[in-house]
Amino acid sequence: MESGAVTTIRIRRDARRAILVAMVAAIGCGSHETTPSPPGASGAPPPVSASATAPMKSAGAQPSETKAHAAYQIGLAPTNPDVQTGVRLSFQGLPTGVAIKPDSIKWFVNGGEVTGQTDQLSGKQFHKGNQIRAAAEGELKGETIFLSTPELTVRNALPETVTVSLDPMAPKTGETIRASAQGRDPDGDPLSFRYRWFVGGTEVPGQVGDTFVLKGIRRGAWVHAEAQAFDGESLGSRMSSPQVQVVNSPPYVVRVDYTPTSGSVFEAHIVAADPDGDVVSIRGNSLPEGVTLKGNVLSGSRSAVPAQGSLPVSVILSDGNGAEFEYRFNFSMSAN
Repeated sequence: MESGAVTTIRIRRDARRAILVAMVAAIGCGSHETTPSPPGASGAPPPVSASATAPMKSAGAQPSETKAHAAYQIGLAPTNPDVQTGVRLSFQGLPTGVAIKPDSIKWFVNGGEVTGQTDQLSGKQFHKGNQIRAAAEGELKGETIFLSTPELTVRNALPETVTVSLDPMAPKTGETIRASAQGRDPDGDPLSFRYRWFVGGTEVPGQVGDTFVLKGIRRGAWVHAEAQAFDGESLGSRMSSPQVQVVNSPPYVVRVDYTPTSGSVFEAHIVAADPDGDVVSIRGNSLPEGVTLKGNVLSGSRSAVPAQGSLPVSVILSDGNGAEFEYRFNFSMSAN
């Protein structure tokens, strides 16, 4: 009987030791998500009473382990935000069944919390170069989970060209036409503009400034400019000016050549030109007595001109296309 009693005591001691081992194993794994074995399954540990586990629940390690395990990363859209686009939360990739707590969403700019809308942050609340992130809480299968986003850097916002105008609006061949552009920059950066010039829809090579000399551009050609805003970092939007048409240019006098003569007759040749290449005709408007005009040649008697004086002459130049120009000069015998 004594040997049987000893055997029974040893068995009971071994059973208690097994129960204690099972209790420690169950408590140590309580912070991990595991699939419990069904009741009665082979190898399943014996049930543990609440009184046995109560002292272990008071340990401070268990909540932090649960929080770290139940953390999920969510996204921000767009991934390269600027002050124009703003930024919003993107919940793609979260497990099915996650319920977000709207009141828990927090926004951070350069590490400091700012007030945002439920799931988005306006571009008015940050600036170029700022660091943005967000955090929130949710619930999954009755447990609280923690959500966080990566930290993004706010990029430079592209500038915008708003208006482009030309002056004059009715340019003539040979004149200088000027483009004037205005724009805005969401970041408040100072703007400059890059220009391109077009004649008849074709870009003029090498013309990149805000002025364009219409040298050799004939009457009737259509001209416009294109401006593109630049904020010192990035080129922004382009805009074209209205098209303007090169109008007819009046002819002009290049010079008056006096032809030396002998005797009582003199001549003066009026040399004229037209920017559009039109043939120039000349007619007298106010000629002194005794002076005649034939073609572009003035001629007359020397006696009609005072020896030490001059005679006022007025002629009209015409290009045959509606443009006329009055030219006045003083005819003087001293030119000979």
